[in-house]
Amino acid sequence: GFFIGPMVELTVPIIGIGVDGALLYSQKGSKIDGENATQQGVEVPINLKYSVGLGSIASVFVAVGPDFYFNLKSKTDLKDLRKIDYKAAELGINIGAGVKALGHLQVGINYNIPVSSAKLIEEVAGIELPSSSSYKNKVWQVSIAYLF
Repeated sequence: GFFIGPMVELTVPIIGIGVDGALLYSQKGSKIDGENATQQGVEVPINLKYSVGLGSIASVFVAVGPDFYFNLKSKTDLKDLRKIDYKAAELGINIGAGVKALGHLQVGINYNIPVSSAKLIEEVAGIELPSSSSYKNKVWQVSIAYLF
């Protein structure tokens, strides 16, 4: 999948501690038993960030914080009369790291660990039966940002 949207960052000078937040349109996908499922939604990550480096020339950072995801649309290509019961809102925990250069360019990698899980639903003769199967959509993200 992919994600795009505005981000804001506030950092306390000298000590390198700050916070960043974003409002992102996000599309993520997964494979379940070799079949595809995708979600489209609005993602709001808020991270506590620690940076160390050479001021505005170059620095490295680590970040951690909650990730709120609001599902707008989902599509599943599952066979055998199954579908996925996505929650309208999901909560996750972000862990990330990256490099900031020249005060404006930021490249990072992020891992999102979901707190909630989605359930597989089986449909028999028009009746939905909850399955004992569930899964968590863990996501790796690579980001490139230009900060104004």
